[in-house]
Amino acid sequence: MYKIKVSYQTGDSFGTEDVEMTLDFDWTDINVVTQNLKRIKEHYEMYQEMAESYHAPFKEMKKKYGKKDWFVDNNGNTWDPAGTASRSLCLYLDDGAKFNYSCPWRGYFETLYGAEIIGPFLEV
Repeated sequence: MYKIKVSYQTGDSFGTEDVEMTLDFDWTDINVVTQNLKRIKEHYEMYQEMAESYHAPFKEMKKKYGKKDWFVDNNGNTWDPAGTASRSLCLYLDDGAKFNYSCPWRGYFETLYGAEIIGPFLEV
């Protein structure tokens, strides 16, 4: 099994701290987990480019990134579609099922340092 570990800074108005966390998912297919790592990178690059100011127009985000398989588009079913798209991304399981993942490293006080694949871990 493989996992994805992310390192980021979080905090509030009074201070910051560095955090390492492992996503709560396991993958056996190295190709799937590698593609998920790439999705995290691309999504964070989009966030840095378009949404970091918290005023990114959703139409611009969707026009540039909407065809990416990681892009979250709630079809206007949210009061903040740009915020949703910048805070969430689609990841995939080994069987091809996709799911939305809310990124704890994406926020006003957060900065993603990096992400990496860890493992393989043996199943017990």
